[in-house]
Amino acid sequence: MLAFAATVKQVLSTATTPTVLASIPLVTFDGEKATTHEFVELNDPVMGGRSSGTWSVMPTFGVMDGEVVDVPSLQAPGFIKAAADGAFPDAASASAGALELEVRSTTPQYAGFRVSLAAGAVAPPYSCAGGGSIPLSRGCYKAKFSVPAGDGWHAVSVPFASFSDLWSPATG
Repeated sequence: MLAFAATVKQVLSTATTPTVLASIPLVTFDGEKATTHEFVELNDPVMGGRSSGTWSVMPTFGVMDGEVVDVPSLQAPGFIKAAADGAFPDAASASAGALELEVRSTTPQYAGFRVSLAAGAVAPPYSCAGGGSIPLSRGCYKAKFSVPAGDGWHAVSVPFASFSDLWSPATG
């Protein structure tokens, strides 16, 4: 299980202490119109995919729960995901910063956590399926992240510089 909420933070790093210059909430689960979005869950439905998952919303966070299983015909991992479309707050002013996720997981040892953002894509669902490897599939940016062990919530910072719109659609 992975539970999360997301904020963008623009951070000014100095030799001694980083300073947060801006904090822009992107996704909350508190009913705030500008940051509450409807997420849907999707499993790997093609080529014999066997992964399964669920998405639910609690009062202040979203919960992605499921199992990722290797696709036998591909000998590669399948996937489960939760996604939301819509108008999100403009975070361009924080592009030198990071996406901050508030996360907790019952499987912190899982090495396949990824987060994706679409920007400038002709068709975001197509771009996020192709990873830049097929024509017109640029614009879906993906980055890896890990979740610290423990029962509590953890702030995980994913620098925007670590995102790429060229990644393998087979392995994420």
